[in-house]
Amino acid sequence: MAWRMKALVSSRTCDDIVFERTQRYQVEEVYLLRSESHSLISYGSHNPSHHANPRKIRYDLGRLKRRRLRAAPQAARGRTDQSD
Repeated sequence: MAWRMKALVSSRTCDDIVFERTQRYQVEEVYLLRSESHSLISYGSHNPSHHANPRKIRYDLGRLKRRRLRAAPQAARGRTDQSD
């Protein structure tokens, strides 16, 4: 509501005010993995050279898999603790 009032007072649109106050993020890479096997389904990057050569993402994919495997036992323990 305050943004609408500011828009009226400043003679700017409400969209301008909201856009000015929002945070913007840029996603550089997206990995879509199968939950069971952690195998890669799809990959997207803002860098075209990464799409051309799958070996360039091998290190990052391995790092993601290791992190996911470390987190899985902790998540299982958390679910067990919550159900008691």
